[in-house]
Amino acid sequence: MNTLTPSRLVLCILLLCCGTGVGGQDEERPIWEQEVMLVYSDRSTEFNRLRSIGKENKRLSLYTTALDTLHGKVPVEEGEKPYQVAQRIFRLIIADNDSDAIGLASAYYNARITQSNPYEQDIAEAKKLYWKLYERWPQRFFGQMAFVKYATLHIYDDDGSGDGVWQRIQNLEPIVSDISIPELRQNVHRIMGEAYFGFELDSQLAYEHMVEAYRLGIPVGSIRIEVLERIASLGEEIGEYERALLAYDELVRSAPRHERFVEFVEAAQRLRKQVAQPTAE
Repeated sequence: MNTLTPSRLVLCILLLCCGTGVGGQDEERPIWEQEVMLVYSDRSTEFNRLRSIGKENKRLSLYTTALDTLHGKVPVEEGEKPYQVAQRIFRLIIADNDSDAIGLASAYYNARITQSNPYEQDIAEAKKLYWKLYERWPQRFFGQMAFVKYATLHIYDDDGSGDGVWQRIQNLEPIVSDISIPELRQNVHRIMGEAYFGFELDSQLAYEHMVEAYRLGIPVGSIRIEVLERIASLGEEIGEYERALLAYDELVRSAPRHERFVEFVEAAQRLRKQVAQPTAE
């Protein structure tokens, strides 16, 4: 992702708030790269700039105020809870315009509150909101973010119990290839891989999803280690010895303080011998 200068960031956000495209050089930037700047980050320079820009733009001001209220940065009146005030603001924004970047971002955070608030949590309604946002805007950043959340809730309905989990995962498979934003597609592959693995459904499919997640790039080191562990163990289980060896070797290099480090070393040594052996005729 290209880095925006402060002046270009201001231009992009102002144009997004007005529901227009971005001209000049930024016209070539995918719109999702502009929308991602609306993700809440308490202390980031980018979000501080959004607060500043909001002084000149009512919708953006409402949006940043809602998020700061939700995260306890803005006091609320006695008898009200931060999530209630934030959700009310998000719904006002959506009612005013549900199609611009601020509207999509507000719809996403409205669903997050519905899913996560500790007082009136409604998972079924949150699923509907996430799916509605994805179904309407499948190529937009917050649409695809909504699908990531939907996929997790869909797979783990009823805590994943019962005989329906396989079918729930299969319902999602055709959509995975439609997720075009690399970081979000990587998330979906990890969710799918962990589901196949965790429910002991299909080691081959779990392995394939984890390999693809790794290929797309995992910026968080601890998560990358977890994915490599899955690739290594699943690869060894299904006979993908060379790929499993590569994973173990990387674990040895990158996780010397891991509690399973000795296991990684021993597994790499074992597989190195396995790979070196000629296949029986």
